[in-house]
Amino acid sequence: MMNRLEAEYGIQPKMISQLSGVSASQLSQFRSGKGSDLVCRKLDKLLDAAEQVCPGAKRIYAEILVGCDIGEADVASQLFALAEKLQSCKSVVNQEKEAVLS
Repeated sequence: MMNRLEAEYGIQPKMISQLSGVSASQLSQFRSGKGSDLVCRKLDKLLDAAEQVCPGAKRIYAEILVGCDIGEADVASQLFALAEKLQSCKSVVNQEKEAVLS
């Protein structure tokens, strides 16, 4: 998703790293999918920085997560869709944890 923000809106990783306080190496790991230890608060810092560079970046990120334009559906439907995606991710993580523990 960060790659899409960069490609479509010109948000450069170096600028995001500087503004967010998230190291360039952590940002690189996150962008490559290897940053599983990058916790939500760091993602929030990245999005705050992206918002400074490109106002509306948080909305764009939310649209990418939900899979539709914010203007296309009502907020309740969007929140429901996001909740379903988050629940699905949580289920996958729990299954992976169970597999590791068994």
